Amino acid sequence: MTVEEKEIPWSVYWAADRIHSCVAEDQQNDQGLLNKVWQDFAKKAVSGAQMIDLATGNGAVPLAMLSARTDLDLSGIDRASIDPSKYVSDRPELKQVKFYPNTDINDLGILDKRFDAVTSQFGIEYAGLHETIGAVSSNLKSLGELLFLIHHDQSNVITSSKSKVTEMKELLEPNGLVETVFSFLRREIEFSVLESSGQGFLDNSANYSEAVTGQIFSAIEQIVNTAQTNLSGSLEMAKTVKFKLSAEKQRLEQMIQSAQSKEEMNSYKNLLEGNGFVVKSLEPFYADDDYLLGWLLSARLDS
Repeated sequence: MTVEEKEIPWSVYWAADRIHSCVAEDQQNDQGLLNKVWQDFAKKAVSGAQMIDLATGNGAVPLAMLSARTDLDLSGIDRASIDPSKYVSDRPELKQVKFYPNTDINDLGILDKRFDAVTSQFGIEYAGLHETIGAVSSNLKSLGELLFLIHHDQSNVITSSKSKVTEMKELLEPNGLVETVFSFLRREIEFSVLESSGQGFLDNSANYSEAVTGQIFSAIEQIVNTAQTNLSGSLEMAKTVKFKLSAEKQRLEQMIQSAQSKEEMNSYKNLLEGNGFVVKSLEPFYADDDYLLGWLLSARLDS
């Protein structure tokens, strides 16, 4: 898979009206905890500090920091085709942020500046922690701060994502429910066969969830109803459903692959220290006593 192909799922994801990528929009407590991390970080920054958020998506981190400080000079880059001004509603504060879409972390030098702080929330690990160390260190000012929230391989987010990927694979397999919908629309099978296939999935799958299968069933019902009067329209709807489901599966697979173990994080800590950083803290970050969200890493460039 090429770099461009890897970014398609994220471009699709950020084209929706959403801010967070790894915390559900209805999980207000988790979002509040994450926002507080960045608000507290922003409060400690010098006046007018230049800060850049890596793999920023639709700007969750800059948005949180702006809620605490409006005098900061904030930028955000992402390899995906982000456009918060187009896709995000009711967030006028984001107009203060300079966004750079289709920009690799290792190309930070094209911005031609050094920053007082570099941040990332569930982002830099996708590009590779070891692979990006040079870009991060060379674009930080001396005594510049680094604060990263990174996927933990044992986090609840990763565990949930693994279950969803299994569910999506079952739905998308060659003889699975999604392909059966296309067979029905091509008039290769009767509706009763499609109906039986759907019931069979519910009866035999151990990975049913309302968030995935529930939405697919709802979409299939709409597709079938549309097919009665607009067959070409229902085919386009089915193609869109398959594309978005495939993209989301790829996105979650990338998330799982990017998650870091304790050993990997200790290795990264050693790498930072070997490149002029003082690591101030590295610890698991919990939403509550037993809900693990990720690793929280704080460091300062002393060279």
